Amino acid sequence: MIINTNKTKELPICFNKKVNINDIPQLCIHGSNTDRVTKFKLLGVFISLDLSWDSHVTYMIQKVAKRMYCIIYLVKAGIPVSDILCLLNCNSFYS
Repeated sequence: MIINTNKTKELPICFNKKVNINDIPQLCIHGSNTDRVTKFKLLGVFISLDLSWDSHVTYMIQKVAKRMYCIIYLVKAGIPVSDILCLLNCNSFYS
């Protein structure tokens, strides 16, 4: 298996408050440095540098807000609840 350095990201995590993350040398694979990021998405969950849930919760709230806006708009338009439920059960609604 060959590592694709263009897609490889580095997320340094250090629990020691005295160590500066920028002092840690950057990861080098096959002569090229990897990109250092502060957060990334892994299997649908955002992982951040400080291992907090803030970025993931913000992402999930944005997804819920989009869907709630559609539901509220349909209710205000007078669409029957059975039709709204049918739409919610449809897979294309969530893409």
